[in-house]
Amino acid sequence: MTICLSKSRFAGAILTVWAGTTALANNHENFDQIPASDTPYVQVAALGTNIVNDARKIARMDRLTGVSQIASLLRRTNYEEQWAFIPTANLWLEIGKNEISTGEDSSVELDFEYLKSIAGIYDEIHILHFHPSSYYKQGIWADSQFDVNFPAKDLQGDEVTPIGLALPSSADVASTVQMVELLSDAHPETKLKFTVVSPHGQVSYGPTKIGKQKLIFHRGNPRRNFLRDIAVRTILRRSPRNIKRTIKNLRSPNIGDVISELCKQMSGEDYLVTFEPNK
Repeated sequence: MTICLSKSRFAGAILTVWAGTTALANNHENFDQIPASDTPYVQVAALGTNIVNDARKIARMDRLTGVSQIASLLRRTNYEEQWAFIPTANLWLEIGKNEISTGEDSSVELDFEYLKSIAGIYDEIHILHFHPSSYYKQGIWADSQFDVNFPAKDLQGDEVTPIGLALPSSADVASTVQMVELLSDAHPETKLKFTVVSPHGQVSYGPTKIGKQKLIFHRGNPRRNFLRDIAVRTILRRSPRNIKRTIKNLRSPNIGDVISELCKQMSGEDYLVTFEPNK
């Protein structure tokens, strides 16, 4: 099974799922407890975007080092990539495939069957991807890259709009709901943590314990569509209108303050979004 995220820069898009191939076994002499993969593993020293997909990249490093490499990578590519980080093993596994970029839009597929095989081995998995800095330069921020400490009230007109790119898109949050739901039967105890890296920092997001319970309890109930509710909430909070209103209501905020406030607006007892700014 493959989960496909196709997203526009601001509005987000629909999450699609379809059946994929079964993973095949490989020999892995340098790593313990590594899942089988339908493409050969290649060990790398640094994380990168793999648009050829002729191999599955794997790296041994801690989370801080990996995130630092992603932060460097997002300045050099229009393509997104996704990884699974295993904190107990300091292991990074590429889980993205079929990366596509048109400059203003991008899509990347998440290999869910492979993710499920990881969940069969490890009980905590961090899923990370990034929003390329080139998205910020499509006209609105073409001549300036406003950092996390830039005074938000000094932004003019539509310059506020790209602030929303630091947040997960509607497709991003929908995928968290769908992955939790799909894994709840086979691996209910597996802990998933989702993070998007942007030029401003890291935003982590996902259903809370209460949210997971609601998701499972109301599964199949069209009147209690958790995925739809969180996706709509995300679109509204990332909208230029809401970003402008948020800036107006805050006292002397910098861009990081606005992102933090938007995360709070997206959060509730069923879903939590938090921001860790660049230092």
